[in-house]
Amino acid sequence: MKSFNVMGDCVSRDILQFVGGVKVLQYHAFSSPVSICSGKSNNIMSLEDLNQNIGKEYSGFVKRCIMFDFNKSVMDYIFGKKSDYFVLDILDARHPLLINGNHCITLTNRMRKIMPLIPQHYRLTEYQEWSPFLNVSMEQWKECIGRIAGEICRHYTVNQIILNVHYGVTQYVSETGIKNFSTSTTDNVRQYNALVKELFRMLRTELDGCHVVDFPDHTMAITGHRWGLAPLHYHDIYYDYGAEAIEVILRELPYEEERAQLERLKADCSAKFELLKTKKKLEAAQRKLKWFRNALDFAEAHASDLYGDEKFSRWLSKCKKNNYRVVVLKCECAAGRILLNGLRKYSIDIAFSTKDEDFSKMSEEQFALCREADVVISANVHSNMLPDREGIRAISVYDVLK
Repeated sequence: MKSFNVMGDCVSRDILQFVGGVKVLQYHAFSSPVSICSGKSNNIMSLEDLNQNIGKEYSGFVKRCIMFDFNKSVMDYIFGKKSDYFVLDILDARHPLLINGNHCITLTNRMRKIMPLIPQHYRLTEYQEWSPFLNVSMEQWKECIGRIAGEICRHYTVNQIILNVHYGVTQYVSETGIKNFSTSTTDNVRQYNALVKELFRMLRTELDGCHVVDFPDHTMAITGHRWGLAPLHYHDIYYDYGAEAIEVILRELPYEEERAQLERLKADCSAKFELLKTKKKLEAAQRKLKWFRNALDFAEAHASDLYGDEKFSRWLSKCKKNNYRVVVLKCECAAGRILLNGLRKYSIDIAFSTKDEDFSKMSEEQFALCREADVVISANVHSNMLPDREGIRAISVYDVLK
């Protein structure tokens, strides 16, 4: 069984879970290279303090990472056990920093959240926040990368080092198709991608000859990821690729043969993502076509009343005869207005009508009217899913004409 130490984000750790016959000895995350290389504080953060003050706010792993980052003991920990391979990425460089003299802390979202809970003797209120993009020069980054690479090479040969190159993505796969992250998220992704691209370039130079797992084209995130939706939480296609790449590296092939196989894997993964994107676009187009057909069918069915078919009129007569109380959802669209006009023409009791379609947006009083009504109709002929709550399910206006 091959062993690994990992320094980087969850991506580098997670791909190893898909590789058989390997184990992770040491894993550290949430530390910027600038923080790793900074000077020590006069205070030493203890795990006891974090356990006492943070409690169950975060896992033991997260608390240890915070402690190692504060105490500048990341390198001591990560090299504390000898492993067969060392996996490295540089994505934690994207995090802001807290600076007090020569001492630096990585300001992750987790750290920002718990700062008020950390004891005052660590003096975190005296630290200034720095942007990794604005306040750290490229010369400083180069110095940090060189120091970290040099320390890694003291413990591992280049043939034991795996550089996992990856970036934030701007699109994700949802149940209804391909979606874009928000503008603010996308702007942030593009900003830190530009930085880490340069840092990866430096690492390739410093660790020349190491194994490199490159990032496939067209990679996307996905809703339902185990760690939640985020630009670094990819679709399973990526993790399958990463695991296969590690398996190729473990075969200890000649360098050129290994590179050729890794390039083929990357090309295959890129093609799979491109195919997935095409498939999702086609599914969305098919749903849209179905909506258009529903709208056209409704318009044709309504128009057919003018020529004697009278399906709509017969349905209205049935409602009138049975003294139905009706609720109309999405009443302001074209089909909704037609439906309301028909109900009023036949003096049918309209319990209430609303421009919304979502039951969850209704007040308790409005939803009570839906419970009491004989018929709840959604006039949204474009909808693929009808409102459904507590056993109350709307019918489509299109269905009343069948």
